[in-house]
Amino acid sequence: MINQAYQGDKITAEAESYAEAITIKYGIQLIGTSTLTDSSSITGGIKLTGFYELTNLYIEGFTISGKNGAAEAVIQADNDMKMNNLEIKNCILDGGSVASRYAFHGSTKMRGTLTITGTTF
Repeated sequence: MINQAYQGDKITAEAESYAEAITIKYGIQLIGTSTLTDSSSITGGIKLTGFYELTNLYIEGFTISGKNGAAEAVIQADNDMKMNNLEIKNCILDGGSVASRYAFHGSTKMRGTLTITGTTF
């Protein structure tokens, strides 16, 4: 479902584990759910890619682990992609104690704002 999302879509995920690699091509709102005993998690990492520019991406309330892409990164942005306004809020980016794993990687051309709040690396 997330892999087919388009610009401006809002996706709310249930509090469960999603054992898959996620590819995000457009600016979407990806919102996880947390309860006292469970939370939303993505265990295959996230790959950011865009044909022209990935604009207004918002990720909230997830534990994200694993890697997606060639680099050892929990969130991997395609090299030389353009990104405009990225917000990551109340997430955990878990490298799984892999010494060479980055939380975020890519030679992205960032415009606008990059906001990371309430997030643990």
